[in-house]
Amino acid sequence: MASNARVGEHVDAYCRRCKLVLDATVAAMIDNDVISVVCRTCGERQRFKTERPKASPRQRRVVEVQPTRKPRLRSVTPARQPRSLPQLEAVEPPTPKISAEDAVTAAVSARWRKATDGVHSRFARPHRREDSYCEGELILHKAHGMGVVEAVDRAGPLTVLFRSGLVQLDGRASNAATP
Repeated sequence: MASNARVGEHVDAYCRRCKLVLDATVAAMIDNDVISVVCRTCGERQRFKTERPKASPRQRRVVEVQPTRKPRLRSVTPARQPRSLPQLEAVEPPTPKISAEDAVTAAVSARWRKATDGVHSRFARPHRREDSYCEGELILHKAHGMGVVEAVDRAGPLTVLFRSGLVQLDGRASNAATP
């Protein structure tokens, strides 16, 4: 054993966790003999050994294990011919029946798309009740989104085309729109 070492000094010792001879710190001594060390690599505290222990006979023994199940025999069957499927006629899917309301909604939506095509909503004016508007002007409504003023009634509301349909909003006619 390392008789000239003291507690806290570094010695070379075998680490059973690292499985190498590495630098270790002396943790305990009796008389002048090192009893335990702490590996400086992994921090494991263990008995002091200067060299790697020799492999026990159990570790060297190699045992061949025979398979416990018998291999399953596969039966040989003749190759099957693929079945031919009957030829089906191409059938067009039935066109869905569109109600009158859906047709009107689709037409209004197409009209809105055509009117706002290529126009960004930042070019639309926010809608306010006290403002006046002209036909064809783009407005931005909080609930309905972007719309195009379709009709301006001098005494009544604005008729605005939104994606969802025609909506009447409060507003007034612009001086430029008056005849």
